[in-house]
Amino acid sequence: MIEEFQQVQEFLKKQIAQQTQQLRDAEIKYINREPREVDVTRIAELEEDIRRRKRKAHALMEELEYCKLELSNREANFNKIFNKNPLVGVMQPIGTLKEKKSPPKKSNSMSKLPPLPLYSPTMTPLPNALQTASFGRMAPHAAQSESN
Repeated sequence: MIEEFQQVQEFLKKQIAQQTQQLRDAEIKYINREPREVDVTRIAELEEDIRRRKRKAHALMEELEYCKLELSNREANFNKIFNKNPLVGVMQPIGTLKEKKSPPKKSNSMSKLPPLPLYSPTMTPLPNALQTASFGRMAPHAAQSESN
């Protein structure tokens, strides 16, 4: 009986070893298997999609660079024509120290004319010729005389 048991045990050990070897062979075969045709076509489609998107991104980057240069050129021409010198990119949002400006110099020259007085009822009325020449609008005195 012990002999039978040992023989059965030997047989089962051989079967386990054989099954283990078959499992290893199946794993190696699975890892090294040939790809399916569906997978190969899908991979080729995805690779072509990647190439197309890279070309499009490159073209968009070139167009962006062109637009930046064009905008810079137009701004330079505008500033050149209208004699402007803007300070671009000079911004100090936190704590700006303002320089103390010296008071404006008063000059005795007659470079500026005195301001014109505004019309008031106490002023002398305008002559009739000036009242009627109001360029499309009636003068206040003429409007009152016509309504009477």
